Parts: sequence; structure tokens; C-alpha cells
Amino acid sequence: MKVFLARLAVLLVTVSGLVALKPSPAAAEECGFDGVFCDLVNDDSTWWVQGVDGWCGERMKPKIGDEWLRNECPQAQIRSVAPKTRNDDVDGFRADPGCKTSVRYIDWGVRTRPQVYNHTYDSKPTWYPYQDMTYVVVDDVTCQPAAPSYGPPVLPANLRVTSVAADSVMLAWDRVPGLYYRILRNSVQVNVVEAGAYYDFPLNPLTTYNYTVKACSDEGIRESCLSAYVSARTTSDGVGGGGGGGGGGGGGTWSGSRNDLNGDGKADLLALYTDNTVAWYPGKGDGGFWSARTGGPAGFLQMSKADLDGDGKKDMLALYTDYTLAWYPGKGDGTFWSARILGPAGFKAMSLADLNGDGKSDLLALYTDNTLAWYPGKGDGSFWSARILGPAGFRLMSLADLDSDGKADLLALYDDYTLAWYPGKGDGSFWSARILGPAGFRLMSLADLDGDAKADLLAVYTDGTLAWYPGKGDGGFWSARILGEGGGFKLLTL
Repeated sequence: MKVFLARLAVLLVTVSGLVALKPSPAAAEECGFDGVFCDLVNDDSTWWVQGVDGWCGERMKPKIGDEWLRNECPQAQIRSVAPKTRNDDVDGFRADPGCKTSVRYIDWGVRTRPQVYNHTYDSKPTWYPYQDMTYVVVDDVTCQPAAPSYGPPVLPANLRVTSVAADSVMLAWDRVPGLYYRILRNSVQVNVVEAGAYYDFPLNPLTTYNYTVKACSDEGIRESCLSAYVSARTTSDGVGGGGGGGGGGGGGTWSGSRNDLNGDGKADLLALYTDNTVAWYPGKGDGGFWSARTGGPAGFLQMSKADLDGDGKKDMLALYTDYTLAWYPGKGDGTFWSARILGPAGFKAMSLADLNGDGKSDLLALYTDNTLAWYPGKGDGSFWSARILGPAGFRLMSLADLDSDGKADLLALYDDYTLAWYPGKGDGSFWSARILGPAGFRLMSLADLDGDAKADLLAVYTDGTLAWYPGKGDGGFWSARILGEGGGFKLLTL
């Protein structure tokens, strides 16, 4: 403490008027100074980095992953720092997994001139802290394809119940050579098989069983599994029955017109390039898109589209880089009228859909402190006050009806790159998550891209590949169809 006070006294004399001491909270260490100290400057022209405001535990020891944030330091806030921007009052930083960072630590200490330290960090998902009288400049971020354990999901295809009896259930799916399958009954593992079928015996009559089939591989740094789900009810004694579908699509409710910008009934893609140019890609109705129609520059952090004023035309909701929220009414031809400013909004992710069944588009928003909130839509381009749903450690999220029950569901990518489906309740909230598996996505959005009334997934991998995952209508997706290069996208929304 004496050493620190001595350094502080010298510093206040040396840079008098430039810094002001502020208190730190008891639970989480924070930067003790204002001014440039503790700033995080992202000088890379392409890739985002993350900062954390609040540090718990041993001050200068790096932390791997996000478990420590949830378990040791839940009050800490994660901030996303866009290319060529600065964020103040930051206590640590990291780039995405698979990205190497070249940084400069600029340490003032008690000196009149700063000491500069250069470091290059590897591609592990590690948080690096820094001291109070230091600020960090990220000069370069180089991202490589993610490790195999974070590969895109390929769920067990065509999972189904082929026969049911009073004491048994027969499951089947499309086997993939080289994978093994973990079978869970009511969340408890009962077997591991390499075949594309499983006979579950003995069981109780007139009982419903919920099955999870995990397609697994132990290649890469750890086991990677992707799950599909199906339910079956045994018959009464002596009565057998045919198999049921594995969560079939039903009638389907999520047509491409919900995401259509030009009135042709096909879902279109709205994208923001890394040079901050906005572009519109008309949908072909077969999972692909026509060439881009380029608009003008747009300084957006987030964007989403839906009909916000009930005129049948899709509008754009945009969050500016200064965290101002704006509504752009759609013209119905792929373009938009001038912005209507709605006010400040501290969001790091947002998506639009009717969450409570009143026919008006609502806003689901994730705050920068990782709080999830629902804003019911008024139907005039604006929203009612927020209903707080709780904490959510999401990297990405999107809304659509994934199981064809007529209620909008939430697809979320956690900070550890796990993909999860939250079935919607139809009242603005969601049921517990169904884990789909690891997914190396940088961007994602949902819409019916091929006209089968089932919501599909469009994703950009961390290596910049653009892929389409046709929806099954039961909360899962078929294997990816690679569409091409999407590395030039900063944002996308369907």
C-alpha cells in the first residue's frame, strides 16, 4: 500500500490535472484512474476484440474462457470494441478464439514518458488483464479457422421412432461413418453405439420417454457432440404400434415473406460490410441470393429487420456506433426511408419477432451487461418499456419459429461457442435451452430461405465461410450447404 501511495503521489504531480482518482468496488477490481489510463484501443481494421470492465481474483493472472466471469465475477461487464475504435475504463481484453493479437502495453507508471511493451498472444480464448496506469493498443488481429471442436453443427439427421411396444422403443437415424452416438433417456445416458439405430428395452408401459441422440467425435482438442431430440410413448401391455416422426415440421408457420424486403415473398439478406457499406441481397427462394444491391455508408453496431408499423413492409432497426437506436421504415423495394430516432440503447445484440402473439413485432435485446430484455412492440415503429428476462451469456442471437408451433423461438450462441435453442412460450419468455452443440459462427440469422415454411439458419463461420443450414421444423437443422465467402460481412440480418 505504501509503495502504491508513493507512486500515486508522484503521478499526480507529474500529470496534474489529467487524472482523477475514483473508488473501486469491493467485489471486482476496476481501473483506478480516468483519462487515457485503462483505455482499450482496437487499431485493427477488420476484427473486433472484447474488453472486460471489472476484474476478480489475482490481478495480473490471465483467465481462460468465461467460467470465471460467471462464477467469480458476475458483476463484470463484457464490452465489444469495434475496429478502429476505443473503449475506456477496461481492465482486461481478448480476441475471439482462433485469433492471434499483436498489442502494445503503454505504461506510464510514475514516468513522464510512457514505457511501451510489445506482445503477441496466441489463439486461445484467454482474457489478459492490465494495470491501472496502462492502456492497451491492439495493433493487429489475425484470425484463423477455429479448432475442430468448435466446428459447425451437423446434427444426427432424420432421427425418428421406428417402432413402439409396451416395453420397448426403437430409434433410428442416418449414420455417419467415423462418429459414435451417445443415447440419453430422460437426460441420463443409457448407451453408446456406432450404428444408426438403438433398441431401448425394458421400459414401462404407457410412459413417455424423451431421448437425446448425440453424434460425437473425439478429434481435435476435446470431444465434440451435436444433439437431436425425439420423444416416444410406450403402449399398454400387449399392444404394439408404428413409429412416430422425430419432431416433424407440421404445417409450418415461418414463411419467407416474414423476411422479405421487396414483396416477392422470398427472404432477403441485409448486410453491412466491414467498410461500413450497407447492401441488400434479394433471395432466390432456394437458399441462395442474387447479387448485392449496394446502398450507402452506415455506422451501425447492430441491425435487424421486421415490419414495425404494420404496413406490410419490412423495416430496419439499427443501433449506431454511439448506441443510438433508430427505426428506418421500409419502402417495400429493398430500400428505406430516413431514420426515426428512438433514443439511446445500450445493446450488444438484438433481434425482432412477435414474441407474445399480438401481431406486432417485438424487440429482444441483450444489454452490454449481458441482461436479456423483451420490449413489446406498439405497432407504430416504437416499443413499450422493457421486461427483464434475466442474465444471458450470449455472443449472438436470432428469433424465429424453429419447431412449427406458431411461437417465436430463440437461437443463441453462447460465449463459449455452444449453440442452443430456447423454445418460445408465446408470452415474451422462453423455455429452458436445448443444446444443439458447438458452432464456430461469427454471424448468424434465421429465416425460411427455401420456401418450405421452416426457419433456416444462415451463418458466417469464423474463417469467413457463408453457409445455409435448412431447418427441419423441429428445432434442429440439416447439414450445411456452403454458399461462398462471407468474410466481408460485419453484420447480417434476414
